[in-house]
Amino acid sequence: MQRRRLAGVALGAALWRGSVSALAAEASPPALAHATAFTFPEPVRLLYALDGEVKKFNYQAQGELLWTQDGQHYEARLQINVPLLGQRARTSTGSITPEGLAPLRFVDTWRKQVAVDFDQAQHRASFSGDNPAVALEPAAQDQLSVILHIAGLLAATPSRYPPGSTLALQTLGLHGAEVWVFTVDGAEKIQLPNATLGQAGTMDTLRLTRTPRQASDQKVELWLAPRMAYLPVRLKITQANGDFIDQRLRGVEAP
Repeated sequence: MQRRRLAGVALGAALWRGSVSALAAEASPPALAHATAFTFPEPVRLLYALDGEVKKFNYQAQGELLWTQDGQHYEARLQINVPLLGQRARTSTGSITPEGLAPLRFVDTWRKQVAVDFDQAQHRASFSGDNPAVALEPAAQDQLSVILHIAGLLAATPSRYPPGSTLALQTLGLHGAEVWVFTVDGAEKIQLPNATLGQAGTMDTLRLTRTPRQASDQKVELWLAPRMAYLPVRLKITQANGDFIDQRLRGVEAP
């Protein structure tokens, strides 16, 4: 029971943790990505099978990403259900603009609710607790919307992002903001849990990696499927201590 309790606390810290390094100043911040062409996916519910490890505690879980949009507004909700440890959800809501997604609120719910509020008119964001407000850079995203923002950008102009190119976006977590830099690694065929999703259970993807820039940063790996409007069919987050969560698409449903 004690091990389960400790694992639950660690899991809460590991799943999509807001980076403490976000509060540190960037010595030489990269140029931020700016685009005006986006093609966002139609509303959909993606179902995932998850494998993870927290403090040598291995677990399997189920998750889903619910994406809805009407051309003017969007909502993205990522939910993870871990047996014995409970449910965690992250929700991003906001507007769709010529510059991409413009988040208005980012909420994390696990035992308690923590939120980030975006004031797009004043170009500032505020956080739950004692964390100071931050100035918003153009096209600033939260840790969930950034994935869909990149998907819309790639779907509109994939030729602009060949292997080796980078995308830098100010990304807000629960405690602050930092610039996430994604490198386009290139095309990769991956295996998925459900064979009905592709030939022999495989799918062609475009892989992007957010490589840690500081010792405490997360490594974020995205596998986006061109045939599915560049939605994430695999997503892996690895913490600096080696803890990770790896989710692979197992099904697609109507929202």
